[in-house]
Amino acid sequence: MSWYHKRPDINWRNAEWMTGVRDQGNTKACWAVAVCDLVEMLHNRQNPDNRLQSPLSAQELIDNYPGSGHVEWAFDYIKTNGIACEADYPWKGEISEKNENIVSLEPVVKYDNGGTNESGHAMVIVGQGQNEYYEKYWHVKNTWGEGWGDEGYARLAKSVSDPNRAYYPIYYPLIHED
Repeated sequence: MSWYHKRPDINWRNAEWMTGVRDQGNTKACWAVAVCDLVEMLHNRQNPDNRLQSPLSAQELIDNYPGSGHVEWAFDYIKTNGIACEADYPWKGEISEKNENIVSLEPVVKYDNGGTNESGHAMVIVGQGQNEYYEKYWHVKNTWGEGWGDEGYARLAKSVSDPNRAYYPIYYPLIHED
């Protein structure tokens, strides 16, 4: 008898409430795209009969960004002001002039990909798993389009002992039903 109990894999990638992979283009706006993705997924999951017909406007977040904080600010902005759909406030694929100095600060998931040493990139966790060597990982949805990774998704190693493999603050909005 084994003392080890493997946690079940969770992968919401193909869930009917999952939204499509988006491409942030050549911007540093991964935080805005990831926040919109997360809010869309939560809305669609809680409202299966009233799913969003258009993605939420990451461009609205970018254009109204005050220049400090960003993931927390984006959740607060949506809570206070609501947010337009992309059909009404389209993606330009660039950061407006008033916000050209945006930098990534505290992402949804922050990682070091080992090749470019890029850190501070925001992605959405859509599940978790464990390989045959008992190494745990997150299933993540990226913001670099479907041509990246596994059709826009990847596995990101979970590690508390080796912060260079995966390190992150994780943010999530609290949804309250009225």
